[in-house]
Amino acid sequence: MKRNILNEVNRMREIMGLNTILEQTDNSVRLFVSLLDEKSKIYWESAGSDFACSPKYYFKYRFPISELKSDKLPESVTSKRGVEGQYLYSSYNYIPKGYFNDDSQYRSSSKELRNIEDQNGDRLGQPKTGFPLGDDSINPDYNESALKTCSSGDYKAGERVTGSQKRQSGAEVPPMTEEVKDGFIQYFTEWCTKKYPEKNDTNSPDWGECRKNIDKIKLNPGSLQTKEGTEGEPMPAVRFKSNINPTTQGEPFPNNSTQVGQGVIDWVNEVIQNINLFKKTYPGCRVSVANKVTVDGSVQDYPFTIWTSASRYRNTGQAEQMSFKQLSEARAQSVYDYIVNQLSSVVTDIGNTKVILNSDGRNGDGSSGPNPPSPNKFSMEGGEPNSFKDSGERTFNNMEPHTSSNEYEQYKFCIVQLAIEFNYDEPEGPSIEPPSTLGEWGIKIISKTGGDGGGRNRIIIRRIKEGGGNIFKDSGGITCAAYD
Repeated sequence: MKRNILNEVNRMREIMGLNTILEQTDNSVRLFVSLLDEKSKIYWESAGSDFACSPKYYFKYRFPISELKSDKLPESVTSKRGVEGQYLYSSYNYIPKGYFNDDSQYRSSSKELRNIEDQNGDRLGQPKTGFPLGDDSINPDYNESALKTCSSGDYKAGERVTGSQKRQSGAEVPPMTEEVKDGFIQYFTEWCTKKYPEKNDTNSPDWGECRKNIDKIKLNPGSLQTKEGTEGEPMPAVRFKSNINPTTQGEPFPNNSTQVGQGVIDWVNEVIQNINLFKKTYPGCRVSVANKVTVDGSVQDYPFTIWTSASRYRNTGQAEQMSFKQLSEARAQSVYDYIVNQLSSVVTDIGNTKVILNSDGRNGDGSSGPNPPSPNKFSMEGGEPNSFKDSGERTFNNMEPHTSSNEYEQYKFCIVQLAIEFNYDEPEGPSIEPPSTLGEWGIKIISKTGGDGGGRNRIIIRRIKEGGGNIFKDSGGITCAAYD
């Protein structure tokens, strides 16, 4: 039914004291449900029908099974762990050391854990040895209502749970009536009509364009307190990460100096030139710092970070009274000040962006690498001026001294990580508010572009995926271009 006809019918029904009609075409309902994220599908389907219990929804942590021994994986889903697809799902915040393959990179990260908890935060048993699952291992599909439902009875993975059983389980989710569902569909139809109207009938939505431009739809129950993550994928960003190589790019710092060297200067200039070339190709685009990027379809944190280190050679010259840590800290600050001063002309928000200055070096005291060879003075401490001596055991952190001073240049390093986002601002305009009849339920429609830059944003996304039109090198055609 066309929107103008529907409005007229509803006006007449209101005059007659009858309930209004909500437009629910097969297209709108089918498209709406297909765009719901997995948690929202649980809410939607369990309101009037059933859903399947799955480890994907009721375990709080997950870990790639590729790192684990096959004989250690549970054959069936238990209350502690379960396997589905590529992941081992767990209610505990650790994985036992014995689960890992012998060549797994995580075996070396295993340690004695004294704070093992389940997903309810309850302390479990005695200290154990394993790998801690932190926030980066949180299962993005974890759903508190599914946990309460599937743990409230003797359910197994894949079994159907009825809507009445779900509500009886005590899950803190407000009921989703058919009236609420109708309200969501009407809101969705109005939203698509406003954003993507038909060319020949501006009162009707172009469902094809609507599907093309929506990333996902989230339904949020008001009484269920959940910590929301990033809403949708960020705009594809160009990742800059460079270890200033003195062999190919010049020194990151002059010896015993806190000032930036030619290597840092040349790298920053190259970044500025490439950004300006991209802006010339796409005039009017907005350039900003991105703290999240998309790699192979998953959103990852990518904070603006500067790592610096000194070698363990004795500081002299202007750094003679500095420890390794003090010299490394001063270098990190110097690099940050230089980057902000130079890039602020092309990336206006860089001065307001949070930065991580890591001056620990690989030894943790501002230095990296072994002590210098004889007859140089050396320090077994953090390089304080009065800690150096002429003789003694020089092995430091199980590292023997190198024989050549040139081998120590690699430890005077500077690594910069930064992601830049190119985007057209979303034009301002009135938003559509969900109808009040939805009660405690909220809805969020997340566009793929993160705004309404429309075709221009899609062009930028495509060009970044393709390598920025040869402006940014080594992109590999992935969502997040790598610039090394």
